[in-house]
Amino acid sequence: ESFPDIPGYKVIEVLGKGGFGKVYKVGDLKLKRFAAAKALRYSEHSLGSVFAEIKARFERELVITASLNHPNIVTAYTTATDSENNFYLIMEYVLGGSLREYLDQRPTPALDLALKITADVCDALDVTQKQAIVHRDIKPHNIFLVKDERGDIVGAKLADFGVAMTKNETSATSSPTQRGAHPGTPLYMSPEQEFGKPFLDVRSDLFSLGLVLYEMVYGR
Repeated sequence: ESFPDIPGYKVIEVLGKGGFGKVYKVGDLKLKRFAAAKALRYSEHSLGSVFAEIKARFERELVITASLNHPNIVTAYTTATDSENNFYLIMEYVLGGSLREYLDQRPTPALDLALKITADVCDALDVTQKQAIVHRDIKPHNIFLVKDERGDIVGAKLADFGVAMTKNETSATSSPTQRGAHPGTPLYMSPEQEFGKPFLDVRSDLFSLGLVLYEMVYGR
């Protein structure tokens, strides 16, 4: 597989694939550290005018994440383009991979680990709710595991604020929306999110996190 040419970064491997495109492990040639580069699946040439909207969403995610400086939230560093003008969000590289990947191998982690992961995400949500930000896509795919030098899991970080709702957006929504108008992942949505209630707050994210905890405990 050929890797993209992103100026200032050395692409090392593919970490995974998401709704918008691939996520690469990269080396930051200037700062001498690893990072993760989340790529748009499609280019401006293939998407046309829609590309600008999706690019704006990536840039919005950078702004939101940059405002949430917390050890249990994956840090977004900057944006970048490659030699073919494809767009990337450069983020903190988390060694342990996603909780989804972990659960695919070990459907029911030890209870103390499940509770530690849940508590760390709760700490992250404590920060988001203080800034009136609703994540809207809490799921195992967006929770990343932190490992120590021995390879033991010692914590978790919340990632991917691409569909987050901010205070201004919440207050601007004053009438009920159509069913399913909120983005997110149906299996992990709160009822108010699924049915398009206009006002969401941290309770919606906590409901989704409760479903993640249920899945860790029961394996389904």
